[in-house]
Amino acid sequence: MIRAARRVVLGASVVALLLVTVVYGHLQGAFVAARTPAEIDDLLAPYDELYRPAGAGPFPAVVLFHGCGGLRDSLRQWAELLRDAGVLVVATDSYTGRRLAWQDVCRGWKLLGGERAGDVWVSLARVRQRPDVDSKRVALVGWSHGAWSVMELFALADGDRPPGLGEAPRTAPSQVAGLVLLYPYCGLAARARRRWLGAPPTLMLLAGSDSIVSSDACRTWGNAHPGVTTHVYPGVDHGFDQAVASGDWPSSYDEVAARDARRRVLSFLLARIGPFGSAP
Repeated sequence: MIRAARRVVLGASVVALLLVTVVYGHLQGAFVAARTPAEIDDLLAPYDELYRPAGAGPFPAVVLFHGCGGLRDSLRQWAELLRDAGVLVVATDSYTGRRLAWQDVCRGWKLLGGERAGDVWVSLARVRQRPDVDSKRVALVGWSHGAWSVMELFALADGDRPPGLGEAPRTAPSQVAGLVLLYPYCGLAARARRRWLGAPPTLMLLAGSDSIVSSDACRTWGNAHPGVTTHVYPGVDHGFDQAVASGDWPSSYDEVAARDARRRVLSFLLARIGPFGSAP
């Protein structure tokens, strides 16, 4: 009886250890197939959306990274706002080329932030190479899962690459002029909790009553890094700036907070990549 009980306990321990190992490997991207930057770009570029101001350029530019719900009209409104201010905008679609369902990403089954950091790096490289873009005035803006992915890129040690990116693109993340993070994930799987290297000035906007991610964890993280400016909107929920309901979950849009967020983002970007508009 005692020997049988020991075997059961030992077996359960082995199963638990294997489960932990598999989960940890999944979070670290151990099971992600490696692709070259060109192969990743083939998944992204045909489905990206370009918002270009009038004029010849070169323009300051912003690359947008959607949340786990995918590229939706609420993000397109941000793109139009920035374009109308004189910024060239590329909204990156990480799903269509991969034929991913947003539900699988939101549930954490596929394309975690660490892997998607490769999308951020590859998109940045392509946008900086555009002849109508001032390569020294490029910023990155991410929402939720997209913000987490941006953070993951700047959590890499020198010489490291995101899971699934077989080689480094021909641009350095350190050349980014600024980051904007709207209600990112700052949980245990976020490498930025442990490492935040060479990141440019960063604006982080949080929902004080976030029901999706922990705003407290992000606020603690932001307060620990002098280069991160953090603002929390009390009483608002995840997606408070998204004026167009997705149809998949109830809208949490808050006009007052959204208007202030737009003001803060434009002011931050003006300081980092301005003046806006085509160069004389």
